[in-house]
Amino acid sequence: MVFCGDTTNILYICPSDSTIKMRNTIDCFITCADLQQGRKVEEALREQGNVNSVFRLTDSVGSTKTIRYIAETATAPYVLLYTKDDDLRLGYHALERMITIAADHEALMLYADHYVCLPSGERREMPLTDYQLGSVRDDFQMGSLLLIDTQGLRRYVAQENLHRYQYAALYDLRLFLSREKLPVHVQEFLYTEVETDTRLSGEKQFDYVDPRLRARQVEMERACTRHLRCINAYLHAGEYDTIKFEDSAAFPVEATVVIPVRNRARTIADAIESVLKQNTSFAFNLMVVDN
Repeated sequence: MVFCGDTTNILYICPSDSTIKMRNTIDCFITCADLQQGRKVEEALREQGNVNSVFRLTDSVGSTKTIRYIAETATAPYVLLYTKDDDLRLGYHALERMITIAADHEALMLYADHYVCLPSGERREMPLTDYQLGSVRDDFQMGSLLLIDTQGLRRYVAQENLHRYQYAALYDLRLFLSREKLPVHVQEFLYTEVETDTRLSGEKQFDYVDPRLRARQVEMERACTRHLRCINAYLHAGEYDTIKFEDSAAFPVEATVVIPVRNRARTIADAIESVLKQNTSFAFNLMVVDN
């Protein structure tokens, strides 16, 4: 029951049955390597009435070993995974909102809009995109706070053909759960995270060609290929029709690479260079489209 005083503007809230049922419904797992910072995040989470336990992860969430540990350790209905090594500030009743929406939608994975605190101290809104069937990029933005159904997590680690990943386990988990039910996007700003990577999006998008990240990228491609095969979306070589052009058709080159850009002055040179370095047995050209 909720009572609002007419003159005092004070809100009195009595716990409802649903609020009581929410208690101890979340086991939290955080990745903060810094002990002092991790302690702050842990204390902030323990203050929430619906948190059952808080665990500190010592390995990367991209590791299959870590995901298995979470599945075997969690006893609450939901797992809250915080993937950043920095401060976390929860909004008012943020976890209650996440649990309520997850229960209403029977969500296996849930993520929310949030605020981002920049090194300058400025706080910006970070609205996210709804998850679609084609949202298979490993860097699809879901924020650093994920609510995961514990039973769904256990089904993932119980697979007979579970791959052992060093980097791609959380990505593989996301794809696995999405085959049963797409992740749910909460269009409410429920928390604030600290942004340490202040590069422009145009600079970040070429991380996948960084040779230092090759091992990570190979794992991501393996997980994505496996997912496409599971949903019958993988195109096998030789299983598609050959395009037959009219005999009169004449093309000066075999292929054209098109790069549409907008405000990418600092990164377009790298993109052009990566295309021109390709070794092919046929002629091709490159077209850069501005805006």
